[in-house]
Parts: sequence; C-alpha cells; structure tokens
Amino acid sequence: MKKIILAMAMILCSASFSTAATTEVGMRRILIRLTQTSTEAEKIAVKNRVDSIVKRLQNGEDFRELAKKESDDQETAKNGGNWGYITPKPGSEDHPIFKLKPGERSDYFVDPLGVWFYERYTDRPTTVYSDMPKSEPTIVMSDHEFKICASAYRDNLEIYYEAKEARESYEIAALDNKPRTTKSQLLEKLAKLSENNATLSTCKKSLIDINSILEYCPQAQYSSNWCDAYLGRQEVIDAKAEKEAYEAKAKKAKEEEDEVFADFQQCAGTARDVEGQEEQYEYNLRLYNTGFSSISYSQMIAEQQNLNKGIKKLNSKCGGKGWRLPIDRVRGLCSHPAYTSEWCSQF
Repeated sequence: MKKIILAMAMILCSASFSTAATTEVGMRRILIRLTQTSTEAEKIAVKNRVDSIVKRLQNGEDFRELAKKESDDQETAKNGGNWGYITPKPGSEDHPIFKLKPGERSDYFVDPLGVWFYERYTDRPTTVYSDMPKSEPTIVMSDHEFKICASAYRDNLEIYYEAKEARESYEIAALDNKPRTTKSQLLEKLAKLSENNATLSTCKKSLIDINSILEYCPQAQYSSNWCDAYLGRQEVIDAKAEKEAYEAKAKKAKEEEDEVFADFQQCAGTARDVEGQEEQYEYNLRLYNTGFSSISYSQMIAEQQNLNKGIKKLNSKCGGKGWRLPIDRVRGLCSHPAYTSEWCSQF
C-alpha cells in the first residue's frame, strides 16, 4: 500500500503543469421552462410570463430579485439567478451572451429547455492548469466536472483496494469452496474501479480553473493528493491571497453601498412625504380661496410653515448629493409606490 501511495505522489508531483490566462464571465440567468410537450395553455402562460419579465426588466427591476421570484431554474434562482463565472468554450465566443458588456442584460433566448434571460454582471481574469501537452485542444472543466474529478481522485485508492480485496477473496473462495466474495460482487467492484479510472482519464484532458481549485479543494469532501498538488503551487497560493483581498474589498464596497442606499431610501421616503404634503397644501389652498372651506387662515399658515420645514429638511439632508449607486437599485426603489416622487424620478 505504501508503495502505491508513494508512486501516486510521485506521479502527481512530477506532472508537467501548463498554464494559460483567460477571462471568466460572471452571469446571472432566468429560465421560464417550456418544452416541446407543453400544452397550448402552458405556452400561452409562458408567453405572458416572458412579456411580464421583459417589461419589468425594462422598468429597471433588480435582475436578482426577479430571478428569485420568477426563474424555474431552482439551482440558480435561490442565489438570485447567479450562474457563477463561466469561461467561453472554443466556438462559443460568438454567442450573443458573450457579446454583452458587464452590467448589460440580454434579450431572451429560446432553447429546448425554455426561455432564458441573461445578465453579465462582471468579468475576472483567471488562470487555468493542464497536464496535457500544449498542442492538444483542451477545454476548461466546469465546477461540476471539477467536483467529479476531485471526488474520483479522493476515492481512487479506496476503490482500488476494495477491488483488490474482492479479487483475492474470490480466488481463495474458489480454492476452498467456501462462500466469500461472489463473482457478481467481484465484477461489481471491478466495474466501479474501471469507471473511476475512466473518469480520471477524462479529468486529464481538461484545463482546470484556478478558482475551482480555491473553491473546492479546501473542502473535506474533495481533499486528495491531486488537490494538494495544486494547492501547494505558488500561483495558487498567490491567487488565494489575491482572491481574499478582492473579496474583502468587495465586501467593504458592498457595505459602503448599502449605507449610501439606506440614506437614499430615507431621502426618497422624505421626498415622497413632502411632495404629498405639498399636494395636500395646494388642494386646501384652492378650497380656502373659494370661500367654501372650513379651514381657517391660521390653519393654512400652519400648513405652509410645516411644508416649508419639510422642504428645508429635504434640501439640507438630501440636496446636492452625488448618489453613487447601481441604477437597478435606484430604479427598483423609485418605482415602488411608497417611494415614487418627482425627486426620485430625477435619478
């Protein structure tokens, strides 16, 4: 057993890793499911949902909130439609979703699964690794494929020894005619070993995204010599430090954005109240001037003074500020009935 482990470690450590720089695209998506077997009534319902989503996106509704409420893709819907970072595979670079710029949304697309909406929210550079010769065509494995490979490497020794023990037990049983491992049990173990070896062979034919290494290799369920070999590389160590710094910076920026948004929300609410107060004052003033109102002169003066105080407070606290906020958050708030106002509409 020690010889086998040592041999595997030597193979892993002596692997000739090649690297390549590329760009990953951060995507969110919404799926409205529609299949060829959908009934006419279901098709009409899908059309109505699609038209509604198009309109709501045009009105500035937050893509993430819309995905949570409307998307039929349950895996991404719970995360606001976040599909994660993807790398265009060879031949797919001309797809319209990769033509989007960060912050842009696509028109909808139809495929056998249904109707899709996409939002490209950011890009990031990445590095990919491969054990394959540079001359051979390769693609970057997805997160799902990476987890399969990591699990296969993790389980490889265990599967090998299970098959080895099953073979020995079967051979002994054949000699002394005692029931131990049956032929079907042996074949099952050997098939499992063969399947795992096939998976490992496939894993060597794909580029590995450094972000997949950082995301999954530290997790216990994917721990293996294969992962350790990558985690120990200086490029990965540097990328981890860079990623942590980026995440800390992004977290701080989000907290600052949330603070600014909270102030903006308060100002939007104040503006809505002041404009409502102004409408009421103008209405009462018109009634007062007709002579048919029960409102007294002193009441009108008091209303005017309260209105002036509200306008002064709004201007002093909210006027002249440069609100650096994502347009979708501003539009989403200002389109809400509780915050709709002329003041809000200027943003």
